[in-house]
Amino acid sequence: MLHLLVFGCASDQPVQHGSEAPEAFEGEWLRTFPSRSPNRFPPFALDGAGNAYVTHDFEGTVDFGDGPVTSQGSSPNPYVVKVDASGGFVWKAVVPFGGVSIGRMAVAPDGSLAITGGVTGDAEVFGRTVSTHLRSHGFVAVIDPDGSPRFVRMIGEEYGGIGVGALRVTDDGHVAIAGQLHGALSMEGTTYEGDRDPALLVLDRAGAPVLVNTWAGGEIESVYAPLLQSTA
Repeated sequence: MLHLLVFGCASDQPVQHGSEAPEAFEGEWLRTFPSRSPNRFPPFALDGAGNAYVTHDFEGTVDFGDGPVTSQGSSPNPYVVKVDASGGFVWKAVVPFGGVSIGRMAVAPDGSLAITGGVTGDAEVFGRTVSTHLRSHGFVAVIDPDGSPRFVRMIGEEYGGIGVGALRVTDDGHVAIAGQLHGALSMEGTTYEGDRDPALLVLDRAGAPVLVNTWAGGEIESVYAPLLQSTA
């Protein structure tokens, strides 16, 4: 089994990939986590207290720090693990069965974790059962500081959705997603349509939309940063 290596040190680049631990390591701590996709660099997040949030996928039986857990189904199972500033286990969230990918993560000031990704087919995503009829649909989820899922919200559906380009959590706990809207997406009874147009979606702490904006024909690269800054 390949392993994802997480280094605890003063560097701004705390994550490295490899199949075994380095011969010489001068950081404060090192943890290894399972990885079944060696060519994919996984999302990684740090909060102000030095806690690290790691995600990848695994097969078989693994002990993340609170006892062994066995993957389900025939495909690798995605997971998210939080470790503290000393590398100690805090919590884990495992997505049973395959068909789920995790794309981006961002930490809120209160220590909750926002996650975006995609799901294909029938799956349980952080406690919510989702059926996408074999199409890939996007989702956003928030996990509370104690590891409990707060909400899972689909941001993709049969005929369209938002492709996530940037993610952040504002000081008041709102989740801001900047990306491209393609096709049609329904939010609270309103349908939004786009042809890969820049879009901004802001969800409140319960996952309800408080802002949905699209810019037809806008330049993607020039829109992401200003959109996210406007939610600060």
